[in-house]
Amino acid sequence: MENLSDLFSESSAPDEILLNDVGIDNNAAIQQNNSFETDQQGQNKNPFMHSFPFLNTEIASVFLLNRFYPKKRKVECPSFSLKKKFHFFVQPDMGISLPQKTLQERIPDNSEVTAFRREHEKTLEGIHAGLQVGMFIGKSPFYASAGFAYSRISEKLDLVYNYTEVDTTYGIVSITRSQNGDTVTVIYGDIITEKNIRGQKIKHHYFHILDIPLLVGYQFDLTNGWSLGLNGGVLVNIGLRTNGQVLHTLNDFKPIEKDKYHTTLGLGYRFGIDVEYALTPTFALGLNTRFTGYGKSFSSPYSNFRQNYLIPGIHLFGRYHFSL
Repeated sequence: MENLSDLFSESSAPDEILLNDVGIDNNAAIQQNNSFETDQQGQNKNPFMHSFPFLNTEIASVFLLNRFYPKKRKVECPSFSLKKKFHFFVQPDMGISLPQKTLQERIPDNSEVTAFRREHEKTLEGIHAGLQVGMFIGKSPFYASAGFAYSRISEKLDLVYNYTEVDTTYGIVSITRSQNGDTVTVIYGDIITEKNIRGQKIKHHYFHILDIPLLVGYQFDLTNGWSLGLNGGVLVNIGLRTNGQVLHTLNDFKPIEKDKYHTTLGLGYRFGIDVEYALTPTFALGLNTRFTGYGKSFSSPYSNFRQNYLIPGIHLFGRYHFSL
């Protein structure tokens, strides 16, 4: 028979289990042990208590079950909850802007045409449309996005002209005749005529800009579905196309010469602020105020002027969220 110290040393080992681990009710076990009543002479009929009379009933019950029932060990399965999910969004937008133009002579030459354009040419509202695809990592408020953006900038010049046109032709200036009517001399020379011309012309020219925006942003969650965002980044310009008519002289226009403007603008920049409201858990509407600029002049070195723009605007966008 195992001695008492061996039994207690095994029952108190680190792998000791509780009654609940093996699916046995503690109260039921204690009640069963108490059912061993003592006889009339006070002898305990419980065989275990008979061997160890100094143990009370509850301690004995727990000791027996821990000693003779195998421990039910808990199996821990590997967890994949730490795997980050990628949260994407698709964001179409459209907007208007008030482009701010800078027009300067490339080489100061007191050009009357450039000075007249700077004073009288008016930059109209710009129109814009774009599509962005972005990604959040996990629940991070930071995101990155890329896409396509189209912009059109319009210029208008209302020209009122009033000038005198001089026309010179070669012909008979005078004829000398004799008394009897015979022609004596005929003098030829330049005949100058003047004609006053006045009127009004309104002409436009346009810039069509295609960019690839590469942006990063941070989104602050506010209350009741509202959020505030900051974003900015680089614009990779992949196309600049011009069309229309531009002032050629102080009195007339001519179609834009293609070599007077660049066909691409290189790198630009954009930064802005978003205000967004979640209509559903996956769709939100928002407004974005932004500033856009380009480091390169729109005009090429073949023109005698520099034409640059800073473009502040406001855009309405929808944002659809999904996860993979």
